Amino acid sequence: VFFYFFLFFLFLIVFPQIILSFIPQQIREGKTWSDLAKKYPSLSARRKIRRIDAFVIVVVWVITLVQDLFVAVISGIVLTSLYYTHDVGERLSVIVSTVKKGPDTVKIYQLKGPLFFSSAQRFVQFFQPATDPDIVEVHFDRDDSALCDYSGIHAINVVGEKYKKYGKKLFISGLNYRGKKMLSKSKTLNRHFTLVDTESHQPSLVTKMF
Repeated sequence: VFFYFFLFFLFLIVFPQIILSFIPQQIREGKTWSDLAKKYPSLSARRKIRRIDAFVIVVVWVITLVQDLFVAVISGIVLTSLYYTHDVGERLSVIVSTVKKGPDTVKIYQLKGPLFFSSAQRFVQFFQPATDPDIVEVHFDRDDSALCDYSGIHAINVVGEKYKKYGKKLFISGLNYRGKKMLSKSKTLNRHFTLVDTESHQPSLVTKMF
């Protein structure tokens, strides 16, 4: 009984933050809510937490009451992990530029963020094979991007295959050691792109291994 009373007491403490997290920003920043927050400081918009955190708190609290604490904690971990994976995948972005390299026009996609199963579909949608020039490069930012799993390799291959249908070439550069090692272990993959070490379009040593 004491445990449930303590649990209910904790829920009451975070209840204002939970309510705030589900109230639209337009209302929280309005004059009516600001006046209310001055009278009741616990309703201040500055005490707001993320909606996913509020949702996890409610789920863990409810499952603890109807099941047990162990199941509740596992459920909270699973929900938080799924959201984090989705959130990281949404951080993937590109900076697009077009440059002249000798007689060739080259379009460069500078990748920012991790390429893995959660961001693979987003990665594929960045490209425009039908209208891009004959040579396209994807540059991995060594400090801010990485090839993380097989889904990322498959996504690059899907993009490369699309360019190949238009008679165009896709070059990948800037992969870190881990990304190159991952590619070396997938040497049976029917690849539709070329891995290069520099911008000279020369195949890297990893590519020559295949």
